[in-house]
Amino acid sequence: MFNIGFFPLLITQFISATADNALLIVCIAMLLEVASAAWWIPILKAVFIVSFIVFAPFVGIWADMVPKKSVIFWANNLKAFACLSLLLGLHPFVSLALAGLGAALYSPAKYGLVTEIVKKELLVKANAWLEVSSVLAAILGAMAGGALVSTQFNEGSLALALNAYSPIASVYAPAVLVLLMTYLLATWWARFIPLSHALYPHVHLKLNNAAPLFLLNFKKLWQDSEGKISLSVTTLFWGTGATLQIMILAWAQEVLGLTLSESTYLQVSAALGMVLGAIIAAKTIPIDKARSFLKLGWALGALIMVMTVVHGLVTASVLMAAMGAVCGVFIVPMNALLQFRGKEMLSAGESIAVQNFSENASVLVMVSVYSLLLALKLPTAVLVFVYGLLIVVLMSLIVRLNARL
Repeated sequence: MFNIGFFPLLITQFISATADNALLIVCIAMLLEVASAAWWIPILKAVFIVSFIVFAPFVGIWADMVPKKSVIFWANNLKAFACLSLLLGLHPFVSLALAGLGAALYSPAKYGLVTEIVKKELLVKANAWLEVSSVLAAILGAMAGGALVSTQFNEGSLALALNAYSPIASVYAPAVLVLLMTYLLATWWARFIPLSHALYPHVHLKLNNAAPLFLLNFKKLWQDSEGKISLSVTTLFWGTGATLQIMILAWAQEVLGLTLSESTYLQVSAALGMVLGAIIAAKTIPIDKARSFLKLGWALGALIMVMTVVHGLVTASVLMAAMGAVCGVFIVPMNALLQFRGKEMLSAGESIAVQNFSENASVLVMVSVYSLLLALKLPTAVLVFVYGLLIVVLMSLIVRLNARL
């Protein structure tokens, strides 16, 4: 079974990721509070992931230079500071950018530590645990975010008490204070994460040589047959998934007539489905068979296109759960394959940095395009269909590429 130190990492990850998901909802509500244009909302997601791209050459090296436990500790503190900046009156874009920097530092340390303390034959299971933790955090974070921006919370006694400590007039200030305390709790839990004592050649660990080294690592991983396929899949799905996270909120309000707070529960349905899919993957798919399930990507694209003909809440919830289940079965083994191959070719931190750069570049492009299409006033149903079709087409290209390797 896993090293006992794996579970404090899992708990810290869960708390921090829960706050990340809730923070996005709260920031959306703060934008709507000041009547910002609809196309601003996808930009929130974009600014959160910019740091993953800009600092990708450095965060992997940093995660290998110092104990990953320390990186996780300070990353959570930075996220807490992002909440503090909201309370000091900074724009949600600035605060989410700070939280994104914390997440960018956090990611290679978290996944890198897993590869150092978990054996190869347990990596799929460890990734399933991490994915389940992340998805449960998405569920709780979406629910918490929805609750924190609801009228019931903002008119309750806790919010009124917290308002006494808020330096800003926003009705959502109590929600930000709750998230600040949540990040501080994650910081406290980071104390129990173990040291792996893994060592990497010091010749590579020079921040002033980070950019050329990162470019070399990027080429190595993308030119490797297994690295190319797994990176292609995870890059595509991260970009599409991040866009859908925002798109579902808009679709639920426009088509189903839900409020922002109520719309978050559709994300919960998708997340529950992903938990089921991750559990199935952990029990049935060995890491060496991960590439055999590429055609599942077509099913996800088809399910997204079906959204355009759904108009009932129950049907929408079932559809979201099915989409989540397909994602879980598909992504967990591909992620494990990518991590294992990356660690074999590079160091743990370096390979995760390449993965983060690729996946978040995809997120940035896709949410930016979505924001542009919103600014052009295209109907949400059209946007949903286009993104589903895009997955089918791109997955067809990946399947053909895999057949030639």
